[in-house]
Amino acid sequence: MRIAYAFRPACPAAGINKVYNDCPPSKRYRTIDGSCNNEFKVNWGKAGTPLERIRPANYSDGRSLPRLSHNCSPLPSPREISLMMTAEDEVRYHMPDKDFASFVMDFGQFLIHDISHSPVEGDLCGNCSTNDTCLPIQVADDDPSFSNCIRLRRSQHVPSKDCKENPWQQLNSITSFLDMSLVYGNNDVRANQLRDISQGKGLLKYTLKPNSSSTQMYLPNDPYITNCAIDVKLKCGLSGDNRTSEQPGLTALHTVFLRYHNQIATSLSEINQNWSNDRLYEETRRILGAIFQRITYSEYLPAILDASTRRLYGLELEDSGRNGAYYSPFVNPSVLNEFSSAAFRFGHSQVPSSVTRVNRYYEPYQPILLRFTFHNASIVYDEDNGGIDGILLGQMVTPLSQTDESLSEEITEHLVPRPIDGPGRDLFAINIQRGRDHGLASYNKIREACGLKLAHNFDDLLDSIRSSTIEKLKSIYKHVDDIDLYAGGICETPVRGGSIGPTFSCIIGVQFQKLKIGDYFWHERSNIQSSFTYEQLQEIRKVTMARVFCDTLQDVWRIQPDVFRLPSYKNNRVTCDELPNLNLNLWNESF
Repeated sequence: MRIAYAFRPACPAAGINKVYNDCPPSKRYRTIDGSCNNEFKVNWGKAGTPLERIRPANYSDGRSLPRLSHNCSPLPSPREISLMMTAEDEVRYHMPDKDFASFVMDFGQFLIHDISHSPVEGDLCGNCSTNDTCLPIQVADDDPSFSNCIRLRRSQHVPSKDCKENPWQQLNSITSFLDMSLVYGNNDVRANQLRDISQGKGLLKYTLKPNSSSTQMYLPNDPYITNCAIDVKLKCGLSGDNRTSEQPGLTALHTVFLRYHNQIATSLSEINQNWSNDRLYEETRRILGAIFQRITYSEYLPAILDASTRRLYGLELEDSGRNGAYYSPFVNPSVLNEFSSAAFRFGHSQVPSSVTRVNRYYEPYQPILLRFTFHNASIVYDEDNGGIDGILLGQMVTPLSQTDESLSEEITEHLVPRPIDGPGRDLFAINIQRGRDHGLASYNKIREACGLKLAHNFDDLLDSIRSSTIEKLKSIYKHVDDIDLYAGGICETPVRGGSIGPTFSCIIGVQFQKLKIGDYFWHERSNIQSSFTYEQLQEIRKVTMARVFCDTLQDVWRIQPDVFRLPSYKNNRVTCDELPNLNLNLWNESF
Protein backbone atom coordinates (compact mmCIF):
# COMPACT_ATOMS: atom_id res chain seq x y z
CA MET A 1 0.00 0.00 0.00
CA ARG A 2 1.37 3.40 -0.98
CA ILE A 3 1.35 6.02 1.73
CA ALA A 4 -0.10 9.35 0.64
CA TYR A 5 1.89 12.51 1.26
CA ALA A 6 -0.57 15.28 0.47
CA PHE A 7 1.60 18.30 1.23
CA ARG A 8 3.59 19.93 -1.55
CA PRO A 9 7.31 20.72 -1.32
CA ALA A 10 8.48 23.94 0.24
CA CYS A 11 10.31 25.46 -2.71
CA PRO A 12 9.32 24.72 -6.32
CA ALA A 13 11.54 27.66 -7.36
CA ALA A 14 14.55 25.57 -6.34
CA GLY A 15 13.31 22.47 -8.17
CA ILE A 16 11.95 20.94 -4.94
CA ASN A 17 8.64 20.28 -6.63
CA LYS A 18 7.79 16.59 -6.29
CA VAL A 19 6.27 14.48 -3.53
CA TYR A 20 5.90 10.75 -3.01
CA ASN A 21 2.52 10.65 -4.75
CA ASP A 22 4.21 11.88 -7.94
CA CYS A 23 6.43 8.78 -8.05
CA PRO A 24 5.70 5.74 -10.22
CA PRO A 25 4.29 2.71 -8.35
CA SER A 26 7.13 0.46 -9.56
CA LYS A 27 10.75 0.98 -8.55
CA ARG A 28 12.26 -1.35 -11.12
CA TYR A 29 13.57 1.51 -13.26
CA ARG A 30 14.93 4.95 -12.48
CA THR A 31 12.88 7.98 -13.41
CA ILE A 32 14.47 9.94 -16.24
CA ASP A 33 14.88 13.10 -14.11
CA GLY A 34 16.34 11.28 -11.10
CA SER A 35 13.38 11.99 -8.82
CA CYS A 36 11.95 9.37 -6.47
CA ASN A 37 15.27 7.63 -5.88
CA ASN A 38 14.67 8.16 -2.17
CA GLU A 39 11.04 7.66 -1.20
CA PHE A 40 11.37 10.00 1.79
CA LYS A 41 13.38 12.70 0.00
CA VAL A 42 12.07 12.34 -3.53
CA ASN A 43 13.89 15.44 -4.82
CA TRP A 44 17.37 14.40 -3.70
CA GLY A 45 19.60 14.03 -6.75
CA LYS A 46 16.86 15.19 -9.09
CA ALA A 47 17.67 17.29 -12.16
CA GLY A 48 17.02 20.99 -11.60
CA THR A 49 17.80 21.17 -7.88
CA PRO A 50 20.53 23.14 -6.04
CA LEU A 51 24.06 21.86 -5.60
CA GLU A 52 25.00 20.90 -2.05
CA ARG A 53 27.99 22.33 -0.14
CA ILE A 54 30.70 21.13 2.23
CA ARG A 55 31.02 24.62 3.72
CA PRO A 56 28.47 27.46 3.61
CA ALA A 57 28.57 29.91 0.72
CA ASN A 58 31.08 32.74 1.11
CA TYR A 59 29.89 35.93 -0.56
CA SER A 60 31.21 39.31 0.56
CA ASP A 61 27.70 40.76 0.78
CA GLY A 62 26.04 37.58 2.03
CA ARG A 63 24.16 37.37 -1.27
CA SER A 64 26.15 37.12 -4.51
CA LEU A 65 29.27 39.32 -4.65
CA PRO A 66 32.57 37.39 -4.74
CA ARG A 67 34.42 37.08 -1.46
CA LEU A 68 37.11 39.62 -0.58
CA SER A 69 40.66 39.12 0.61
CA HIS A 70 41.67 38.82 4.27
CA ASN A 71 42.06 42.61 4.50
CA CYS A 72 38.74 43.26 2.70
CA SER A 73 40.35 44.32 -0.59
CA PRO A 74 39.50 42.63 -3.91
CA LEU A 75 41.18 39.29 -4.58
CA PRO A 76 43.77 39.17 -7.38
CA SER A 77 42.49 38.78 -10.92
CA PRO A 78 42.06 35.12 -11.94
CA ARG A 79 43.95 35.90 -15.14
CA GLU A 80 46.90 37.19 -13.10
CA ILE A 81 46.79 33.99 -11.04
CA SER A 82 46.71 31.89 -14.19
CA LEU A 83 49.72 33.63 -15.75
CA MET A 84 51.75 33.25 -12.56
CA MET A 85 50.81 29.67 -11.78
CA THR A 86 51.06 28.21 -15.29
CA ALA A 87 54.40 29.82 -16.17
CA GLU A 88 56.75 27.30 -17.76
CA ASP A 89 59.55 27.74 -15.24
CA GLU A 90 59.99 24.20 -14.04
CA VAL A 91 61.33 21.08 -15.75
CA ARG A 92 58.31 19.08 -14.61
CA TYR A 93 55.96 21.24 -16.70
CA HIS A 94 53.23 18.96 -17.97
CA MET A 95 55.34 15.87 -17.33
CA PRO A 96 53.75 12.60 -18.46
CA ASP A 97 52.56 9.97 -16.01
CA LYS A 98 54.54 6.75 -16.37
CA ASP A 99 51.56 4.44 -15.80
CA PHE A 100 48.31 6.01 -16.92
CA ALA A 101 46.93 6.81 -20.36
CA SER A 102 45.34 10.04 -21.55
CA PHE A 103 42.03 8.18 -21.74
CA VAL A 104 41.72 8.86 -17.99
CA MET A 105 41.20 12.54 -18.77
CA ASP A 106 38.65 11.85 -21.47
CA PHE A 107 36.58 9.47 -19.37
CA GLY A 108 36.68 11.97 -16.50
CA GLN A 109 35.04 14.61 -18.68
CA PHE A 110 32.44 12.11 -19.87
CA LEU A 111 31.77 11.17 -16.25
CA ILE A 112 31.31 14.71 -14.92
CA HIS A 113 28.88 15.40 -17.76
CA ASP A 114 26.74 12.58 -16.41
CA ILE A 115 26.35 14.08 -12.95
CA SER A 116 26.81 17.85 -13.06
CA HIS A 117 25.94 20.86 -15.18
CA SER A 118 25.38 24.41 -13.95
CA PRO A 119 23.74 26.37 -16.77
CA VAL A 120 24.72 30.01 -17.21
CA GLU A 121 22.63 33.15 -17.50
CA GLY A 122 21.30 34.15 -20.90
CA ASP A 123 22.98 37.57 -21.08
CA LEU A 124 25.80 37.54 -23.65
CA CYS A 125 27.87 39.94 -21.51
CA GLY A 126 28.90 42.14 -24.41
CA ASN A 127 30.98 44.50 -22.26
CA CYS A 128 33.24 44.21 -19.22
CA SER A 129 30.76 45.35 -16.58
CA THR A 130 29.93 43.24 -13.53
CA ASN A 131 26.28 42.64 -12.63
CA ASP A 132 23.94 39.85 -11.56
CA THR A 133 24.40 38.00 -14.85
CA CYS A 134 28.01 38.83 -15.80
CA LEU A 135 31.24 38.39 -13.86
CA PRO A 136 34.05 39.28 -16.29
CA ILE A 137 37.69 38.46 -15.57
CA GLN A 138 39.78 41.62 -15.63
CA VAL A 139 43.08 41.52 -17.52
CA ALA A 140 46.13 43.78 -17.34
CA ASP A 141 47.01 46.28 -20.05
CA ASP A 142 50.12 44.27 -20.91
CA ASP A 143 48.36 40.89 -21.05
CA PRO A 144 49.99 38.79 -23.80
CA SER A 145 46.72 37.48 -25.25
CA PHE A 146 43.64 39.34 -24.04
CA SER A 147 42.48 42.92 -23.81
CA ASN A 148 40.04 44.57 -21.41
CA CYS A 149 38.54 41.39 -19.94
CA ILE A 150 37.58 37.77 -20.45
CA ARG A 151 33.79 37.77 -20.54
CA LEU A 152 32.03 35.28 -18.30
CA ARG A 153 28.35 34.68 -17.77
CA ARG A 154 27.37 33.82 -14.22
CA SER A 155 25.79 30.49 -13.38
CA GLN A 156 22.05 30.58 -12.96
CA HIS A 157 21.11 30.98 -9.34
CA VAL A 158 18.18 29.58 -7.41
CA PRO A 159 17.01 29.76 -3.81
CA SER A 160 18.28 27.15 -1.38
CA LYS A 161 16.14 24.06 -0.86
CA ASP A 162 14.38 25.78 2.08
CA CYS A 163 13.57 28.66 -0.30
CA LYS A 164 15.85 31.24 1.30
CA GLU A 165 16.84 33.72 -1.40
CA ASN A 166 20.26 34.53 0.04
CA PRO A 167 22.96 33.47 -0.33
CA TRP A 168 22.71 32.43 -3.95
CA GLN A 169 22.78 28.73 -4.72
CA GLN A 170 23.66 27.24 -8.10
CA LEU A 171 21.62 24.76 -10.06
CA ASN A 172 22.51 21.27 -11.14
CA SER A 173 20.39 20.96 -14.26
CA ILE A 174 20.99 17.20 -14.63
CA THR A 175 20.63 14.16 -12.38
CA SER A 176 23.31 13.62 -9.75
CA PHE A 177 23.29 9.85 -10.18
CA LEU A 178 25.63 7.70 -12.25
CA ASP A 179 22.73 6.76 -14.51
CA MET A 180 24.06 7.56 -18.01
CA SER A 181 21.72 10.52 -18.29
CA LEU A 182 24.21 12.07 -20.71
CA VAL A 183 23.20 9.27 -23.09
CA TYR A 184 19.47 9.17 -22.31
CA GLY A 185 18.59 12.71 -21.25
CA ASN A 186 17.35 14.27 -18.03
CA ASN A 187 13.75 14.92 -18.95
CA ASP A 188 11.00 13.19 -20.90
CA VAL A 189 11.20 15.58 -23.85
CA ARG A 190 14.89 14.91 -24.54
CA ALA A 191 14.56 11.19 -23.76
CA ASN A 192 11.74 10.78 -26.27
CA GLN A 193 13.61 12.84 -28.84
CA LEU A 194 16.52 10.38 -28.64
CA ARG A 195 14.51 7.17 -28.86
CA ASP A 196 13.86 5.22 -32.07
CA ILE A 197 10.40 3.72 -31.56
CA SER A 198 9.90 2.81 -35.21
CA GLN A 199 11.70 -0.55 -35.00
CA GLY A 200 10.20 -1.62 -31.67
CA LYS A 201 13.55 -2.81 -30.32
CA GLY A 202 14.23 -0.26 -27.61
CA LEU A 203 16.82 1.50 -29.76
CA LEU A 204 18.27 5.00 -29.69
CA LYS A 205 18.27 7.07 -32.86
CA TYR A 206 21.45 7.19 -34.89
CA THR A 207 22.72 8.36 -38.25
CA LEU A 208 25.18 7.01 -40.81
CA LYS A 209 28.16 8.83 -42.24
CA PRO A 210 27.07 10.92 -45.24
CA ASN A 211 28.19 9.65 -48.66
CA SER A 212 29.63 6.46 -47.17
CA SER A 213 28.81 2.76 -47.42
CA SER A 214 29.75 2.25 -43.75
CA THR A 215 27.02 0.87 -41.49
CA GLN A 216 28.67 2.19 -38.33
CA MET A 217 26.29 4.19 -36.14
CA TYR A 218 26.97 7.84 -35.37
CA LEU A 219 25.08 10.25 -33.15
CA PRO A 220 21.99 11.78 -34.74
CA ASN A 221 22.44 15.37 -35.93
CA ASP A 222 21.82 18.06 -33.36
CA PRO A 223 19.34 20.50 -34.92
CA TYR A 224 20.07 23.14 -32.27
CA ILE A 225 23.77 23.65 -33.01
CA THR A 226 24.44 25.57 -36.21
CA ASN A 227 28.02 26.77 -35.66
CA CYS A 228 29.59 23.38 -35.11
CA ALA A 229 30.73 21.61 -38.24
CA ILE A 230 33.33 22.84 -40.68
CA ASP A 231 31.64 20.67 -43.30
CA VAL A 232 27.93 21.55 -43.28
CA LYS A 233 27.02 17.91 -43.93
CA LEU A 234 28.84 16.71 -40.81
CA LYS A 235 26.85 18.23 -37.99
CA CYS A 236 27.42 17.88 -34.28
CA GLY A 237 25.78 14.94 -32.57
CA LEU A 238 22.65 15.00 -30.44
CA SER A 239 22.74 13.10 -27.14
CA GLY A 240 21.32 13.36 -23.65
CA ASP A 241 23.70 16.24 -22.85
CA ASN A 242 24.26 19.58 -24.59
CA ARG A 243 28.07 19.44 -24.30
CA THR A 244 28.63 16.43 -26.55
CA SER A 245 30.68 18.25 -29.17
CA GLU A 246 33.09 20.11 -26.88
CA GLN A 247 36.01 17.99 -28.10
CA PRO A 248 36.29 14.87 -30.30
CA GLY A 249 37.23 12.42 -27.53
CA LEU A 250 34.00 13.27 -25.75
CA THR A 251 31.98 12.89 -28.94
CA ALA A 252 33.68 9.55 -29.57
CA LEU A 253 32.68 8.22 -26.14
CA HIS A 254 29.09 9.34 -26.64
CA THR A 255 29.08 7.45 -29.92
CA VAL A 256 30.53 4.33 -28.30
CA PHE A 257 27.78 4.17 -25.66
CA LEU A 258 25.08 4.88 -28.26
CA ARG A 259 26.34 1.85 -30.21
CA TYR A 260 26.60 -0.25 -27.06
CA HIS A 261 23.02 0.54 -26.07
CA ASN A 262 21.74 -0.44 -29.49
CA GLN A 263 23.77 -3.66 -29.52
CA ILE A 264 22.43 -4.73 -26.13
CA ALA A 265 18.86 -3.73 -26.99
CA THR A 266 18.99 -5.63 -30.29
CA SER A 267 20.28 -8.76 -28.56
CA LEU A 268 17.62 -8.54 -25.86
CA SER A 269 14.92 -8.18 -28.54
CA GLU A 270 16.11 -11.42 -30.13
CA ILE A 271 16.26 -13.24 -26.80
CA ASN A 272 12.88 -11.99 -25.58
CA GLN A 273 10.72 -11.43 -28.63
CA ASN A 274 7.64 -10.74 -26.50
CA TRP A 275 9.18 -7.73 -24.75
CA SER A 276 7.72 -4.35 -25.60
CA ASN A 277 9.73 -1.45 -26.99
CA ASP A 278 9.60 0.30 -23.61
CA ARG A 279 10.74 -2.76 -21.73
CA LEU A 280 13.67 -3.32 -24.07
CA TYR A 281 14.69 0.31 -23.73
CA GLU A 282 14.43 0.36 -19.93
CA GLU A 283 16.20 -2.97 -19.43
CA THR A 284 19.04 -1.85 -21.67
CA ARG A 285 19.25 1.48 -19.86
CA ARG A 286 19.39 -0.39 -16.57
CA ILE A 287 22.18 -2.72 -17.76
CA LEU A 288 24.23 0.08 -19.31
CA GLY A 289 23.93 2.18 -16.15
CA ALA A 290 25.23 -0.73 -14.09
CA ILE A 291 28.19 -1.26 -16.42
CA PHE A 292 29.00 2.45 -16.26
CA GLN A 293 29.01 2.38 -12.46
CA ARG A 294 31.26 -0.67 -12.50
CA ILE A 295 33.78 0.87 -14.90
CA THR A 296 33.81 4.13 -12.94
CA TYR A 297 34.57 2.57 -9.56
CA SER A 298 36.72 -0.38 -10.65
CA GLU A 299 38.79 1.22 -13.43
CA TYR A 300 38.56 5.02 -13.40
CA LEU A 301 38.72 5.87 -9.68
CA PRO A 302 41.85 3.74 -9.11
CA ALA A 303 43.54 5.96 -11.72
CA ILE A 304 43.02 9.10 -9.60
CA LEU A 305 42.48 8.08 -5.96
CA ASP A 306 44.99 6.14 -3.90
CA ALA A 307 43.96 2.82 -2.32
CA SER A 308 43.70 4.20 1.22
CA THR A 309 41.30 6.95 0.10
CA ARG A 310 39.16 4.44 -1.77
CA ARG A 311 39.03 2.21 1.31
CA LEU A 312 38.27 5.16 3.61
CA TYR A 313 35.19 6.14 1.60
CA GLY A 314 34.09 2.61 0.69
CA LEU A 315 34.70 3.00 -3.05
CA GLU A 316 36.23 -0.40 -3.79
CA LEU A 317 33.77 -2.80 -5.42
CA GLU A 318 33.45 -6.49 -4.71
CA ASP A 319 34.19 -9.10 -7.38
CA SER A 320 31.55 -11.39 -5.91
CA GLY A 321 28.76 -11.21 -3.38
CA ARG A 322 26.74 -8.13 -2.44
CA ASN A 323 28.65 -6.89 0.61
CA GLY A 324 29.36 -3.55 -1.07
CA ALA A 325 25.71 -2.77 -1.71
CA TYR A 326 24.97 -0.76 1.44
CA TYR A 327 22.30 1.91 0.91
CA SER A 328 21.39 4.71 3.30
CA PRO A 329 18.21 6.77 2.82
CA PHE A 330 19.85 9.43 5.03
CA VAL A 331 22.66 10.17 2.55
CA ASN A 332 21.96 12.94 0.06
CA PRO A 333 23.56 11.92 -3.27
CA SER A 334 23.35 15.43 -4.74
CA VAL A 335 26.51 16.85 -6.26
CA LEU A 336 28.69 19.10 -4.12
CA ASN A 337 29.45 22.60 -5.35
CA GLU A 338 33.08 22.19 -4.25
CA PHE A 339 33.29 19.01 -6.33
CA SER A 340 31.84 20.28 -9.59
CA SER A 341 33.18 23.85 -9.43
CA ALA A 342 36.72 23.07 -8.26
CA ALA A 343 37.90 19.58 -7.28
CA PHE A 344 36.81 17.61 -10.34
CA ARG A 345 38.28 20.27 -12.58
CA PHE A 346 41.68 18.81 -11.72
CA GLY A 347 41.39 16.98 -15.05
CA HIS A 348 42.01 20.24 -16.90
CA SER A 349 45.64 19.82 -15.85
CA GLN A 350 45.68 16.49 -17.71
CA VAL A 351 44.46 17.89 -21.03
CA PRO A 352 47.08 17.37 -23.78
CA SER A 353 48.00 20.06 -26.29
CA SER A 354 47.01 17.95 -29.27
CA VAL A 355 44.80 15.00 -30.16
CA THR A 356 46.80 11.88 -30.99
CA ARG A 357 45.24 9.58 -33.58
CA VAL A 358 46.51 6.11 -34.50
CA ASN A 359 45.58 3.21 -36.76
CA ARG A 360 44.73 -0.35 -35.66
CA TYR A 361 48.44 -1.12 -35.29
CA TYR A 362 48.87 1.99 -33.10
CA GLU A 363 50.88 3.75 -35.76
CA PRO A 364 50.31 7.53 -35.55
CA TYR A 365 48.49 9.77 -37.97
CA GLN A 366 49.14 13.48 -37.99
CA PRO A 367 48.12 14.90 -34.58
CA ILE A 368 45.83 17.90 -34.49
CA LEU A 369 46.16 20.89 -32.15
CA LEU A 370 43.41 21.02 -29.56
CA ARG A 371 42.30 24.52 -30.54
CA PHE A 372 41.11 23.18 -33.91
CA THR A 373 39.02 20.39 -32.38
CA PHE A 374 36.49 22.28 -30.25
CA HIS A 375 32.98 21.75 -31.64
CA ASN A 376 34.46 20.29 -34.82
CA ALA A 377 32.28 17.37 -35.90
CA SER A 378 34.36 16.52 -38.94
CA ILE A 379 37.14 14.88 -36.88
CA VAL A 380 35.05 11.93 -35.70
CA TYR A 381 34.08 11.20 -39.31
CA ASP A 382 37.64 11.52 -40.63
CA GLU A 383 38.30 7.83 -41.26
CA ASP A 384 41.39 8.63 -43.33
CA ASN A 385 42.95 9.62 -40.00
CA GLY A 386 41.33 6.93 -37.88
CA GLY A 387 37.93 8.44 -37.15
CA ILE A 388 36.47 7.49 -33.78
CA ASP A 389 38.74 4.44 -33.50
CA GLY A 390 41.83 6.55 -34.11
CA ILE A 391 40.85 9.11 -31.46
CA LEU A 392 40.17 6.58 -28.70
CA LEU A 393 43.04 4.20 -29.51
CA GLY A 394 45.31 7.24 -29.63
CA GLN A 395 44.34 8.16 -26.08
CA MET A 396 45.21 4.65 -24.90
CA VAL A 397 48.86 5.09 -25.97
CA THR A 398 49.30 8.75 -24.99
CA PRO A 399 50.75 9.20 -21.49
CA LEU A 400 48.53 11.12 -19.10
CA SER A 401 49.90 14.49 -18.01
CA GLN A 402 50.59 14.73 -14.30
CA THR A 403 48.19 16.81 -12.23
CA ASP A 404 49.69 20.16 -11.24
CA GLU A 405 49.15 23.86 -11.84
CA SER A 406 50.62 23.66 -15.35
CA LEU A 407 47.81 23.70 -17.89
CA SER A 408 48.38 23.53 -21.62
CA GLU A 409 48.37 26.85 -23.50
CA GLU A 410 45.72 25.29 -25.71
CA ILE A 411 43.24 25.82 -22.88
CA THR A 412 44.76 28.87 -21.17
CA GLU A 413 45.12 30.93 -24.37
CA HIS A 414 43.10 29.18 -27.09
CA LEU A 415 40.04 27.65 -25.42
CA VAL A 416 37.15 27.54 -27.94
CA PRO A 417 38.42 30.35 -30.20
CA ARG A 418 35.85 32.31 -32.18
CA PRO A 419 36.58 32.50 -35.07
CA ILE A 420 38.66 29.30 -35.16
CA ASP A 421 41.88 31.28 -35.64
CA GLY A 422 40.80 34.08 -33.30
CA PRO A 423 41.19 34.68 -29.56
CA GLY A 424 40.16 31.97 -27.11
CA ARG A 425 39.70 32.00 -23.35
CA ASP A 426 41.67 30.95 -20.28
CA LEU A 427 40.27 27.88 -18.54
CA PHE A 428 42.49 28.22 -15.46
CA ALA A 429 41.21 31.77 -14.92
CA ILE A 430 37.63 30.69 -15.61
CA ASN A 431 37.89 27.95 -12.97
CA ILE A 432 39.02 30.50 -10.38
CA GLN A 433 36.29 32.96 -11.32
CA ARG A 434 33.63 30.23 -11.40
CA GLY A 435 34.52 29.31 -7.84
CA ARG A 436 34.03 32.93 -6.79
CA ASP A 437 30.79 33.10 -8.76
CA HIS A 438 29.57 30.05 -6.82
CA GLY A 439 30.63 31.46 -3.47
CA LEU A 440 33.06 28.64 -2.68
CA ALA A 441 34.86 28.89 0.64
CA SER A 442 38.61 29.42 0.51
CA TYR A 443 41.11 26.62 0.02
CA ASN A 444 42.17 26.92 3.65
CA LYS A 445 38.61 26.45 4.94
CA ILE A 446 37.93 23.42 2.73
CA ARG A 447 41.34 21.98 3.57
CA GLU A 448 40.39 22.20 7.25
CA ALA A 449 37.01 20.55 6.57
CA CYS A 450 38.94 17.66 4.99
CA GLY A 451 40.98 17.02 8.13
CA LEU A 452 44.15 18.93 7.28
CA LYS A 453 45.38 21.53 9.75
CA LEU A 454 44.13 25.07 9.29
CA ALA A 455 47.04 27.06 7.86
CA HIS A 456 47.92 30.26 9.76
CA ASN A 457 50.60 31.24 7.27
CA PHE A 458 51.84 30.08 3.89
CA ASP A 459 54.53 27.84 5.37
CA ASP A 460 51.84 25.79 7.10
CA LEU A 461 51.00 24.48 3.62
CA LEU A 462 54.29 22.60 3.34
CA ASP A 463 52.50 19.41 4.41
CA SER A 464 50.76 19.29 1.02
CA ILE A 465 52.33 21.83 -1.39
CA ARG A 466 55.91 22.11 -2.67
CA SER A 467 57.96 25.00 -1.35
CA SER A 468 58.55 26.37 -4.87
CA THR A 469 54.81 26.47 -5.49
CA ILE A 470 54.19 28.10 -2.13
CA GLU A 471 56.52 30.89 -3.24
CA LYS A 472 54.28 31.40 -6.28
CA LEU A 473 51.21 31.56 -4.04
CA LYS A 474 52.94 34.11 -1.78
CA SER A 475 53.63 36.32 -4.79
CA ILE A 476 49.95 36.28 -5.78
CA TYR A 477 47.91 36.23 -2.59
CA LYS A 478 48.37 38.57 0.37
CA HIS A 479 47.21 36.02 2.96
CA VAL A 480 46.92 32.24 3.13
CA ASP A 481 43.15 32.59 3.68
CA ASP A 482 42.85 34.31 0.30
CA ILE A 483 43.83 31.26 -1.78
CA ASP A 484 41.02 30.07 -4.04
CA LEU A 485 39.99 26.43 -3.69
CA TYR A 486 40.89 25.51 -7.26
CA ALA A 487 44.28 27.24 -7.10
CA GLY A 488 45.24 25.59 -3.81
CA GLY A 489 43.90 22.16 -4.66
CA ILE A 490 45.53 21.92 -8.08
CA CYS A 491 48.90 22.91 -6.53
CA GLU A 492 48.94 20.10 -3.98
CA THR A 493 51.46 17.32 -4.44
CA PRO A 494 49.62 14.11 -5.41
CA VAL A 495 49.35 11.61 -2.57
CA ARG A 496 51.34 8.40 -2.95
CA GLY A 497 49.46 6.08 -5.28
CA GLY A 498 47.07 8.78 -6.49
CA SER A 499 46.91 11.51 -9.12
CA ILE A 500 45.75 14.38 -6.90
CA GLY A 501 46.51 15.94 -3.55
CA PRO A 502 44.77 15.37 -0.20
CA THR A 503 42.12 18.11 -0.39
CA PHE A 504 40.82 17.21 -3.83
CA SER A 505 41.08 13.49 -2.90
CA CYS A 506 38.86 14.19 0.10
CA ILE A 507 36.22 16.11 -1.87
CA ILE A 508 36.13 13.52 -4.65
CA GLY A 509 36.09 10.65 -2.16
CA VAL A 510 33.13 12.15 -0.30
CA GLN A 511 31.26 12.76 -3.55
CA PHE A 512 31.64 9.23 -4.89
CA GLN A 513 30.71 7.81 -1.51
CA LYS A 514 27.48 9.81 -1.66
CA LEU A 515 26.82 8.65 -5.23
CA LYS A 516 27.19 5.04 -4.15
CA ILE A 517 25.45 4.68 -0.79
CA GLY A 518 22.85 7.36 -1.51
CA ASP A 519 21.69 5.63 -4.71
CA TYR A 520 18.73 3.30 -4.17
CA PHE A 521 19.31 1.82 -7.62
CA TRP A 522 23.00 1.03 -7.06
CA HIS A 523 23.68 -1.99 -9.27
CA GLU A 524 24.94 -4.33 -6.51
CA ARG A 525 21.79 -4.13 -4.36
CA SER A 526 19.68 -7.22 -3.73
CA ASN A 527 16.10 -7.95 -2.73
CA ILE A 528 14.56 -4.89 -4.34
CA GLN A 529 12.58 -4.54 -7.57
CA SER A 530 15.54 -3.22 -9.53
CA SER A 531 17.98 -5.93 -8.41
CA PHE A 532 19.88 -8.01 -10.89
CA THR A 533 20.02 -11.72 -10.21
CA TYR A 534 23.34 -12.83 -8.79
CA GLU A 535 24.23 -14.47 -12.11
CA GLN A 536 23.42 -11.27 -14.01
CA LEU A 537 25.49 -9.23 -11.57
CA GLN A 538 28.47 -11.52 -12.11
CA GLU A 539 28.16 -10.93 -15.86
CA ILE A 540 28.12 -7.17 -15.37
CA ARG A 541 31.25 -7.46 -13.24
CA LYS A 542 33.08 -9.00 -16.18
CA VAL A 543 32.59 -6.01 -18.47
CA THR A 544 35.50 -3.60 -18.76
CA MET A 545 35.96 -0.47 -20.83
CA ALA A 546 38.24 -2.49 -23.12
CA ARG A 547 35.36 -4.92 -23.73
CA VAL A 548 33.03 -2.04 -24.57
CA PHE A 549 35.56 -0.75 -27.11
CA CYS A 550 35.92 -4.20 -28.65
CA ASP A 551 32.15 -4.35 -29.14
CA THR A 552 31.70 -0.85 -30.52
CA LEU A 553 34.79 0.24 -32.43
CA GLN A 554 35.14 -0.67 -36.04
CA ASP A 555 38.62 -2.09 -36.33
CA VAL A 556 40.25 -3.05 -33.03
CA TRP A 557 43.06 -5.54 -33.55
CA ARG A 558 44.57 -5.80 -30.09
CA ILE A 559 43.90 -3.78 -26.95
CA GLN A 560 45.28 -3.52 -23.42
CA PRO A 561 42.85 -5.04 -20.85
CA ASP A 562 42.97 -1.86 -18.73
CA VAL A 563 42.59 1.03 -21.17
CA PHE A 564 43.09 3.57 -18.38
CA ARG A 565 46.72 2.42 -18.11
CA LEU A 566 49.42 2.44 -20.74
CA PRO A 567 50.39 -0.88 -22.32
CA SER A 568 53.06 -2.67 -20.30
CA TYR A 569 54.21 -6.15 -19.45
CA LYS A 570 51.51 -6.15 -16.75
CA ASN A 571 48.93 -4.71 -19.13
CA ASN A 572 49.93 -6.39 -22.37
CA ARG A 573 47.62 -6.11 -25.34
CA VAL A 574 45.31 -9.04 -26.09
CA THR A 575 42.78 -9.83 -28.78
CA CYS A 576 39.14 -9.03 -28.12
CA ASP A 577 38.36 -12.75 -28.01
CA GLU A 578 40.48 -13.00 -24.88
CA LEU A 579 38.32 -10.52 -22.97
CA PRO A 580 35.17 -11.71 -21.14
CA ASN A 581 31.95 -10.85 -22.92
CA LEU A 582 28.50 -10.03 -21.57
CA ASN A 583 26.22 -13.07 -21.74
CA LEU A 584 22.80 -11.56 -22.30
CA ASN A 585 21.13 -14.99 -22.35
CA LEU A 586 20.91 -14.60 -18.57
CA TRP A 587 18.27 -11.93 -19.22
CA ASN A 588 15.98 -14.47 -20.88
CA GLU A 589 12.73 -13.83 -18.99
CA SER A 590 14.66 -13.89 -15.74
CA PHE A 591 12.02 -11.96 -13.85
